[in-house]
Amino acid sequence: MGVENLLRSIAWLTTQVSLIAVALFALSYGLGCLLRGAPIPFKDVKEAGHGLMMDAIRASFQLALWSAISSLISWIIAIISSGV
Repeated sequence: MGVENLLRSIAWLTTQVSLIAVALFALSYGLGCLLRGAPIPFKDVKEAGHGLMMDAIRASFQLALWSAISSLISWIIAIISSGV
């Protein structure tokens, strides 16, 4: 298995994980908005919705960091492998 195949496999896996994380972010943020905006008179439900929204925002920040770090690593490996 060459370095190029390994890089393609890592890039594909990173893309798939990122897409799943974005889908989960959208789902949890949407559910949080629905719970927070629902006409339910229970304070705990509203707080649960707010908590879901905040967790989704934190997860999107972590996803951005993960994407940046993995892209940087792939870029460095591509530079190193092209010089060999």
